[in-house]
Amino acid sequence: MDSYPPEADSGSISDFSLQITSKDGDLIIVFIFLMTFTVYILFSSKYDKHYTGFTSNLELRISSHNQFGKVWTAKFRPWKIIFVKEFDTKAEAMTFEKGLKSGQGRNFIKTIPR
Repeated sequence: MDSYPPEADSGSISDFSLQITSKDGDLIIVFIFLMTFTVYILFSSKYDKHYTGFTSNLELRISSHNQFGKVWTAKFRPWKIIFVKEFDTKAEAMTFEKGLKSGQGRNFIKTIPR
């Protein structure tokens, strides 16, 4: 059995350009942005707690955990990011996040340097 999770990677919104020549010979450049979904793990050293989630906007989501709202994470501020992995689809991110919340995933989380 492979270790859980597969090797982590990090990055940002993927983009690439496509160059097309029109019938008139004009060059048209089209930029295509592919949304990525990020699974992340936060750690609160003050309370020795971790939180696992996913988002399509990591910067905004971390700000939300550390500055806004009255959800569970607000009680354990400040949070720092200890793990990030990006996916091309929401379904892949959700499946990976669910795996991190399993027994094997929780064991993996314990191995992450805090």
